Amino acid sequence: MEKDDKKRGIEETISLEEIAEIVEMYIQEDENIPVYDGYDISVEEEEPNVAPEPQEDSKKKVIKKKKPSQSDNSKNQMNNHKEGINHKENINYKEYVNNEESTKKKESTNKVEGINNKEINHKEHKETNKSKENIYHKEKRDSLENKNENKNKVSYKSSFDYIKKRYRSVDMIIGIALIAVIFSSGIGISDEIPKFLKLSSWNGISFGDLGVPILILAFCFMIPTEVEFDLKNKLDFKQIAIKKAEIGAVIFLLGILINLVGSGFSANFRIMGVLQFIGIVYLVVSLIYIVFKRFKFKQNVIGIILVIIGTVGTIGYFAFSSKYGYNMKTCLAYFVDSKVLAGHFAGFERYGIISTMSAIFAGLIATSGGCFICDRKSSSKDKSIRFLIVGMALIIISLILERKCPYNVNIYSPSFVMLVTGGFLIVLSGMLLTFDSMRIKELNLISSPLVVFGASPIFLVVVNEILINTLFKANIYSVSLATKIPLDKWIIVDLLSEVFGQGSRTVAFIVVYILLWFSVTLFMYGKRIFIRVK
Repeated sequence: MEKDDKKRGIEETISLEEIAEIVEMYIQEDENIPVYDGYDISVEEEEPNVAPEPQEDSKKKVIKKKKPSQSDNSKNQMNNHKEGINHKENINYKEYVNNEESTKKKESTNKVEGINNKEINHKEHKETNKSKENIYHKEKRDSLENKNENKNKVSYKSSFDYIKKRYRSVDMIIGIALIAVIFSSGIGISDEIPKFLKLSSWNGISFGDLGVPILILAFCFMIPTEVEFDLKNKLDFKQIAIKKAEIGAVIFLLGILINLVGSGFSANFRIMGVLQFIGIVYLVVSLIYIVFKRFKFKQNVIGIILVIIGTVGTIGYFAFSSKYGYNMKTCLAYFVDSKVLAGHFAGFERYGIISTMSAIFAGLIATSGGCFICDRKSSSKDKSIRFLIVGMALIIISLILERKCPYNVNIYSPSFVMLVTGGFLIVLSGMLLTFDSMRIKELNLISSPLVVFGASPIFLVVVNEILINTLFKANIYSVSLATKIPLDKWIIVDLLSEVFGQGSRTVAFIVVYILLWFSVTLFMYGKRIFIRVK
């Protein structure tokens, strides 16, 4: 409204100027018309031919003003009018320009503020959209993870074409190995355990002989998968190597501590044992694999190299040990242990230095299987075929070596190592296709108990060793034998003899012991508590 009023005032001044110019050019002035010059100034008119009378009060002379002519008055009036118009125009024009500049400035500031407000609003809108999208994706991801967890309770994922943290078939094999470990751990009355369930006295092979070797092979098989997930979690190779070294050292020291407590803190305590054996093999094999992985070898290449190292090392062990024979007191394993571990083993050390070296060669071959399964470019069928080829080749080698080198778990003879490792890969290839690749819910009823039992293997082995070296060594008076006997034998003799009889009481005791362990592992599995090597 103010702008419109100002424009109207300027237009009126311009129209007045134009009218004045027209009047000046075309209209003749009449001398008889009185002229008004725009000022209220009193002028004394002179009477013609009459002289003014002097005033009595004032002694001053009266100055007579010359009366201007009408033409002069009209010209002065027009000039004054023009000057007034020009003066008004200049004032109005300056005000108009100033107003225009102020309005432009206001508009420009408003525009800038508007743009800034728009940008701020746009940014806020963008941020809110991003936050909404993040919340949406997070909710979607959580829902998918919950769905996968619910599915995993019934069945595992449909294939092993991609890397998984755990494989159902591997946990099943670990569960079977733990059962063999318990039967061969020495609890109960040894003479009442069937021969195929307990450790072989020397040459030969039984179910009890397979416990610790298969457990080590399963741990080594999972090393490439564990390293892949560590790299995915942005750990460098140095951190991964330190992590593996810590795991191996902790397992070894736990075994030393248990043996020390079991011996009553004797100076001649047993140095080697099941846990020490597992800790050393896991540590050495992990570091060897990490070295090859550090130099960016492909998984298939690393797998082939490890197979070659393991096979050549085992055959070299055979060539070197054949000179000493395979008797208990003359074999290479006894010779080395008697020199290095003198005074720290009784009779013969099953988990001695040479046995540990042989187990490392077996662990390298098992790790090659883990390399093949981490190859993303190969299908599950191709991976199983590789396991079959390597496993069959190892069994053929074991059959050749067995002619001069018998199967012997006590010294981890080359023939025994080749047979167990080859059989492990063959069985694993079939189980991966059956339990990890196929979606058969009925098979889960068979596999679930073994998966639960093998979910926390290190925990079970450690506590079992603690019980064997502490609680089961406590002597309790037996009414039947009229003497003190260890706790495990007392339970068998005085409690289970009347129910199961002398022939099956030890097996019944071990079965009950396994079921108690299964209830513990089932509780831990339900609470998502897993204590294992990873």
